[in-house]
This record gives sequence, C-alpha cells and structure tokens, in this order.
Amino acid sequence: MKILSIAGIAASIYMLVDIIRSRKSLPDSSKTLITMLVSSLQWSIVEYLGFVTTTDILRYFYGPLSHNICLLKTTVTPALVIQMLLFTTAILLTRFIFIALMKNPGAVDDQFWTIFLNIWIRLVSYTSQIVSLFSPGLNNTSFIWNSVSLTFLLYFQGLN
Repeated sequence: MKILSIAGIAASIYMLVDIIRSRKSLPDSSKTLITMLVSSLQWSIVEYLGFVTTTDILRYFYGPLSHNICLLKTTVTPALVIQMLLFTTAILLTRFIFIALMKNPGAVDDQFWTIFLNIWIRLVSYTSQIVSLFSPGLNNTSFIWNSVSLTFLLYFQGLN
C-alpha cells in the first residue's frame, strides 16, 4: 500500500509536469493569458502534491512529525488550496473579460498580466494564512480552509 501511494504521487507529478512542459513548447501565438494562467494553476497542483502528500507519507512512515513541520503544513496547505481557487477564478474572469468586455483582446500584454496575477495570487494566499496564524483571537491556521470546505459541502448538498 505504501509503495502504491508513492508510485501514484510520482506518476501524477510526472504527468502534470509533462503537461506543463508541452505547454511551454507551444508557439508564441498560442501563449495567451488564459493558457499561462492554466499553467500556473497546474504548477500549484504540483506544489500541493509535492508538499502536502509528501508530509502525509512521511507522517505515515515515521509517525508524528516535529511541531515546526506540522505548523508549516497547516499553513501551506490552505494557502495552496486558496491559490488554486484564485487561479481558477482568474481564468474565469479573464475569459469573461475577453469575451464580453474587450473589443481587442490581442492588445493585452499577456506576459505582464501573467506575472502580475501570479505575484498577486501568491501574496494574497500566503499573507492570508500568515495573518490568520498570528491573529490573537482565532489562532486557527485552517480557518479559511474550513470555511472553503464548508462552503463547497453546503453547495454540493444543495445540488442533490
């Protein structure tokens, strides 16, 4: 079972990196803002699989981890989930803006907006987790993660 879980994680990371590598080999005319944001979303998934599941496997093999590693995990895990949600939102908003609002989407500087959105999304996700870590009242690093999970749970229960 242990070997199967490690092999599954390695295979999924390899497949995602291969998808990203194939996107980088696209000609410049195909590298739009949306495809670069999708690539950033995929890198966030690779970060999640590489960090979070690795710490889970280490905890499974060796037992309880140190306090610092657990604190890092409970801070980084929700930040990565928030990153994935924000990248998905950025992709949807970009598509809406390109389709409904802009008359000339080709005039957009894709490289600038990709870098700007990447920096903004990563700063917001990690800053929100650091603020919740040091907030005096809550001191619950998974507060945002729990609210996001509860929102999705209530949403999907309403669909049934």
